[in-house]
Amino acid sequence: MRKLKVKGLLENIPENIIVDISNLDILDTIKVEDIQIDKVSIIDIPSKVVIIILSSRNVEEAPKE
Repeated sequence: MRKLKVKGLLENIPENIIVDISNLDILDTIKVEDIQIDKVSIIDIPSKVVIIILSSRNVEEAPKE
């Protein structure tokens, strides 16, 4: 998803929402219900998937030292 529907005071709504995906593995997801923003409510469907990690077709192993 590139956009989320949010509700809150204008001064509390962020320009961008940053989600950390560094600890996710292949096929892990982040849903709307997993995202928390102070003083703002996300009004999209809570079970809607925002991010899913998929493998690339061109997977290469990291060089071994």
